[in-house]
Amino acid sequence: MRLPKPKPKPKPPKEPLDEPKEGSDGGYESCEPGSSSSLDSALLVHAQEAAERVQEDDPNMALLLLALCDRLSRKDALCQRLRDKLRGVRQELDDAQVGNTKHKNLQGQAHRYWLQIRRLKTDLIHARYLRTPRRWFPP
Repeated sequence: MRLPKPKPKPKPPKEPLDEPKEGSDGGYESCEPGSSSSLDSALLVHAQEAAERVQEDDPNMALLLLALCDRLSRKDALCQRLRDKLRGVRQELDDAQVGNTKHKNLQGQAHRYWLQIRRLKTDLIHARYLRTPRRWFPP
């Protein structure tokens, strides 16, 4: 009797990692492009324009604005790197899950082959036994 192939377990639905759950914000700010990236870029442009206008009246304020612009641009670059790294990690996770499923199928197939070999060996032993002549010895 052949054992059935193992059925793959259904994958749980993917939950977006970047969206905070209600009530559990904890100061976390999303790095998704739709949330604050466009706002940050617009803010960066306006702050640089304001720094150029304030340069003559208050140089310290202009330096502060430019430092804030630099910090914001570094934060955007960091968020982009984190997005890329997250995308790579998710891809590795998907590849590992596919490999794990293939491995389970291989284990099942190996077990089925082992059972078939065992059955064939038993059949061979029975066939040899039936082919050999038997002598009847009187008691």
